[in-house]
Amino acid sequence: MPWCPKCRSEYRTGFEVCADCGCKLVEEEPVEGRQSSEDQFADFLASQFPGQETEEVLSEEEQEEIKRTAMAGNRKSTKVTSYKDNAERANENKSSAMILIVLGGIGLIAVGLGAAGLLPINIGNAVLFYGVMGALFLFFFISGFVSLKNAKKYRQMAESENSVRNTILEWCRDNLRAEEIDHITKAAEEQDEVKYFKRYAYIRYAISQQFLNLEEGFLDNLIEETIYDSLFHD
Repeated sequence: MPWCPKCRSEYRTGFEVCADCGCKLVEEEPVEGRQSSEDQFADFLASQFPGQETEEVLSEEEQEEIKRTAMAGNRKSTKVTSYKDNAERANENKSSAMILIVLGGIGLIAVGLGAAGLLPINIGNAVLFYGVMGALFLFFFISGFVSLKNAKKYRQMAESENSVRNTILEWCRDNLRAEEIDHITKAAEEQDEVKYFKRYAYIRYAISQQFLNLEEGFLDNLIEETIYDSLFHD
């Protein structure tokens, strides 16, 4: 695997220049300068949780919450996110757009008919009433088209997001193995909540090292919803 002789980041085949420092990648790292995956992961944990052992990174409250969630059949308590992918945002904006456009259109028609005296509505100040209602329904109508435009934007972003997702999943299939992760993290020896944390932390670390500048919510959601279960079926 190509690696950077300056910052010692490892890249998959096909990369020629380090994204971090711009150095030309070389094919093989010297043995004396090589850091094991175990050491790299240990350094990662130490940087995230200075002065703590791996087993101590979770507070008692967090461990109890994880345990309760695990007993309920849901392992995802350590990384609960409100992340919504762009495809979901596109669908939400499209639905909102349809409702606002229909409501605004019907309202404007009703206001027009009422102002023309074609609807039997008895009101005190017709100018004020129809002026306010007309402005309100016009706002709904315009907002609907804005939401429709946003839906198109999110749909385009979703296509790019899906491409990144597929690339990450392909890399995980080729490079991540459950047995290797448990060996590096020594997770098999731990209780369920710590086991999940160690596995999750390593998966997140490995992907972050390979794919830079990923949105945290996107990465957490991808690991929770797809990658973890594809590696571990317990």
